[in-house]
Amino acid sequence: MSAHDSSKAQTSVARNPIRTEQPPSYDESVVAPAVGSRLEFPPTLRAYGDLSNDGTFYLCRDSKEDRLYAVTIKSTHREVEPLGTSPGVMLRCGPGNDDLIIAAAGEEIKSPGKYIKNGPNSNIVLMPDPMNTRNTGDIKLAFLLRSKISDRGEVATFTFLFNNPTGSDRRFHQFLWRKVRNGEPGFEYGGWELARHPLEERINDLPPQYGSPLMDDRQPLTRLIYSKPVKLGHSKEMFTLKFTDQAVRLNIGGHWARAVIMTAVRIYQLERTGRTTKGGIGIADVFRAFQI
Repeated sequence: MSAHDSSKAQTSVARNPIRTEQPPSYDESVVAPAVGSRLEFPPTLRAYGDLSNDGTFYLCRDSKEDRLYAVTIKSTHREVEPLGTSPGVMLRCGPGNDDLIIAAAGEEIKSPGKYIKNGPNSNIVLMPDPMNTRNTGDIKLAFLLRSKISDRGEVATFTFLFNNPTGSDRRFHQFLWRKVRNGEPGFEYGGWELARHPLEERINDLPPQYGSPLMDDRQPLTRLIYSKPVKLGHSKEMFTLKFTDQAVRLNIGGHWARAVIMTAVRIYQLERTGRTTKGGIGIADVFRAFQI
C-alpha cells in the first residue's frame, strides 16, 4: 500500500472499520500506527526537533526523515482537549500536526477545568486507541506523574501508578524514573532510567537514595538517553528512548508503552524548564502550596 493509500485508509477507518484478531507485534519491522490494530511502537525511538513554544518535534526511527509520531508543544491557555487550558505536550498517532492526539501531559489538575501552574507534578492522559475497532471498552486513562527530591538533594525522582483496565493483567504497577548522570555507561550526556517500584513502598516514602540497592537490583525497563546539546532552535536529535524489556510491554499491554513515552517526554520538558532540580522542585512546591 502506498503512503497516500495508507493515509486515506486511516482517515476512513471510522466509516470502514477493519477488524483483526492478530496480537500486537513489537519487533523492529513494526510500522506505527497500523490501520485496524492497536498502536505499536518500535523498541527504539529517536526525537528530533526542539522545545520551542507551540513547536513540534518528532519521534522517529533511525533518522529525522523517518518520522513516526509528532509531539506538539502547547504553551498557551487556549482550550485544547485533552489538556483543556493547561500548557503541556501532546503525542499524535502520526507525523502530522492534524493527526489524532493519543496521549498528553500537562499540569497537575486541581479541580475540573483548573490546574496547578508550574507545579512539580504532571497529569498524564492516554486517549482511547483510535485504531481499536473491536468495541473492547477502550477508555481514556489519566494518572499523576509525581516528583520527589532525592535525599542526595540534587535531582528529583518521578513515580507513577499504572494499570491497563482492558488488558489481561489489570493489576496496578508502580514505576520510577531515576536520573542518570553524565558519563555513566551508555549515558554520555545523561538521561533517565525507568524501573519497577514496589507497591508496598508508598509513593511519598521513596528510598532514601535513588541509587540504593532497591533500584540497583532491578533491570531497567526503558532508557531515556540524552543527545549531545546543540544550539537552541536548531533541528537536532534531542534524545533516544529505548524499551529494554519487551516482555513487560506484552504483559501489561500497549497502553503502558504510551504511558512510558508520555512520561519520558514530560520529564524531558520539565528538565529543560528547571523543574527536576532541588531548587526547581522546591520552588514548584511553594507555588503548589499557594494554589491548593
